Amino acid sequence: MSEEDVRKAVEPLMLEYFENGDCEEVLFSLEEMLLNIGARRWMVPALAIELSMDHKPSHREMTSQLISELYQKVISQRDIGKAFDFLMRQLSDLILDTPDAPTIIGNFMARCIADDCIPPKFLNSYKGHVTEVEAVKALCRADTL
Repeated sequence: MSEEDVRKAVEPLMLEYFENGDCEEVLFSLEEMLLNIGARRWMVPALAIELSMDHKPSHREMTSQLISELYQKVISQRDIGKAFDFLMRQLSDLILDTPDAPTIIGNFMARCIADDCIPPKFLNSYKGHVTEVEAVKALCRADTL
């Protein structure tokens, strides 16, 4: 599947999840898609976080719970890390629609660390390598929490 195909498959699934809150349904659907998604599994948490930014804080909490639920079942630590890498690179675009994007991404990073989906050393891998102001804000937020 191309990135666009993954987006077309995962986006409606996430939007439906925001409506019904059924983690099991998402897990079942993603398990069916796994062979087709292949190396693009990282897009699942990235799209979930990106979509939740346009919704209420309760949807962001649901997204955190979903990522934790999907961890080690359909997505790995590496997938979550890659999703955050992607989101950090997209911050300048995300801020146009969601001015609080750095804070929100920082909150998600902190939550993934708290839920043991990514290790605390994940934040250290960025230290000294990030120059974009918004990315630094996101990392500081995650480090503070």
